[in-house]
Amino acid sequence: MKITDLEINNLYFKSIVDKYNLKVKDTDTITDVIHRFLFSNQSIVQLEGSSIMSDEIKNIYYSKLSTLVSKGAPIDFFLTTFSPKFKKENISNGWIHPDVADFITLIHLQMVAKTIREIYPYNFRFIIAYKGDLYQRVGGWTKEDLDKTYRILQELNLAAEKITGTRNSIVLTRWTEMFGDNLYEFENRWETKSEHYYKLWNDKREPYYSQIEKWKENITPYLDIDSDFTEVFNFFLTKESCRIRAFNNLIFREGRALHLLKKLNPNLLIAHTSKKSKFFSILLNPYFQNRSHLRMAVWDEKWSMENWASINKKKYEPVYLEEYNYPFFFKK
Repeated sequence: MKITDLEINNLYFKSIVDKYNLKVKDTDTITDVIHRFLFSNQSIVQLEGSSIMSDEIKNIYYSKLSTLVSKGAPIDFFLTTFSPKFKKENISNGWIHPDVADFITLIHLQMVAKTIREIYPYNFRFIIAYKGDLYQRVGGWTKEDLDKTYRILQELNLAAEKITGTRNSIVLTRWTEMFGDNLYEFENRWETKSEHYYKLWNDKREPYYSQIEKWKENITPYLDIDSDFTEVFNFFLTKESCRIRAFNNLIFREGRALHLLKKLNPNLLIAHTSKKSKFFSILLNPYFQNRSHLRMAVWDEKWSMENWASINKKKYEPVYLEEYNYPFFFKK
């Protein structure tokens, strides 16, 4: 089987395809329709269960969309996602590179863009920063692991374009490309902010202490820990959690790093991928959310996310594509 043999009807169930519809009222402006599609709780775009945005935040997005539409300017949503899968044997069995879950995520985001382009053909895009670079040390990935994952994602994005019939609706990028000549300034601020968070954690200052401990708690199940080095591992994980917390703060919350991004791309709007954000949280995959460390399996016309131990126990069969030397998904 080749990736070109996969079709949207193989990957999506009709009930999901039907959700990519614009609801239009007689009195609507183009901005009204786009805003409703993106931010409605009934939409396939907004992450189900995410925090309810305040009217103030919704109005900020509406105002920005309205300005862009009035100029006929491109609308660009920025988010971060995609990493290699964790190497822990019972989770991934060592298969760390993108699979059908990532492929469906790319298809989904392209379908969102395609739907909006029906009434706003000037351009609507997702600019996605590759998150593997951020988690490299925690994931234990080599540069080759990251580069290969990124290359496969680019290939999957092109393949998804053939399925959805849309082009250039997703731009994949890395930090060195994003910031260009401003990269050194950003990395200095990132290092300073990371040390600041470590001091707050060390002083047990809230809410920072609890937030960083939560990061550690979330990451730990996916890592192999040598009991002889628990103290060293805890120090490493604390530092890395502070670093991740600092990164998210600089990119999504603080003015300077965000200002640099918007200076390079004046049409930029921010999309989060967490339920806990008070801003716009986007659904990455119509079947599940933020579980890319697991593998995707299908049985009785239903997709699910499974770890390797579960796949092995239930005796799912691996499905390979000619292009890749690891299972792209599993099935019964």
